[in-house]
Amino acid sequence: MLNNPKWAISRQTFVAWLETKNAAEEYNWRNGEGDCLFGQYMKHLGVEWDWQTYREIGERLFGVWQGTTHANHGVAASMPWTFGAALARTRNMPA
Repeated sequence: MLNNPKWAISRQTFVAWLETKNAAEEYNWRNGEGDCLFGQYMKHLGVEWDWQTYREIGERLFGVWQGTTHANHGVAASMPWTFGAALARTRNMPA
């Protein structure tokens, strides 16, 4: 599903998108209806939000899930929940 060429899903495009956001603006990581950090990125790409697609996006950006935890939680769930902090955390993650 996520192989649509119009969806340039990569860590580089995620960083580029974060760079366009107001660094002080907050997102709600607990929002499970598409307004969380990755949900907003998906909306930016034109990808319809659902749990399965959210998971696929996370895997594309940060690798496979390990049980109930995922590397994307280190970016999205860590506080503070601001776009600037998420950008810094993403840049500091190993490739």
